[in-house]
Amino acid sequence: MTNQYYSFYADKAYFLELARPWKLFSFCVAMSWLLFGALNSGVKDWDLRVTLLMGGLAYLMVGWSTSDQYAAEAAIAIGSL
Repeated sequence: MTNQYYSFYADKAYFLELARPWKLFSFCVAMSWLLFGALNSGVKDWDLRVTLLMGGLAYLMVGWSTSDQYAAEAAIAIGSL
């Protein structure tokens, strides 16, 4: 038995959700703090590439992973998984 609301892959609605203005603004604010830290921290292994990779992947994946976790826990709770 499969859950009709559960999908492993991101759909068009997920990517439209990422383009909401408040999410983009929050991402820009957070990325600016990360870039500030990368440029001013003095830590040798924290550079711009790591900052961009870390921030970009977090923005793209956090919504998917949390909704995926929620769907799995809901399926366990109703006994369909």
